[in-house]
Amino acid sequence: MQNNMDWSKKYYSPEAQAKVDEREKNWSPELQERVSRDWAALFADIDASTERASCRREGTSAGARWKSLVGEFYRAAIQQFRRA
Repeated sequence: MQNNMDWSKKYYSPEAQAKVDEREKNWSPELQERVSRDWAALFADIDASTERASCRREGTSAGARWKSLVGEFYRAAIQQFRRA
C-alpha cells in the first residue's frame, strides 16, 4: 500500500478532499493502534473458528464485528461526504 496519499486526490472533488483532510487530523497513533488491534483480533477469531464445529455461530458473530469495524470507519466519512 502506498504511504503517499496524493493518489486519492484524483477520486475526490476539492470539497470532498477537504473533508478527508479534516478527518485525517483526528487520526492518531493511539487510534491506529486500537483499530489495528481490533482488526487483528477479528482475523484471529475468524481463523480459529474455521477449525471448530461451532464456526457457524462464531462466523455470524465475526460478521457482525466486521460490519461494526467497517461501519465505524465509514460512518463518519459518509456523513462528511454527504455534506460536501
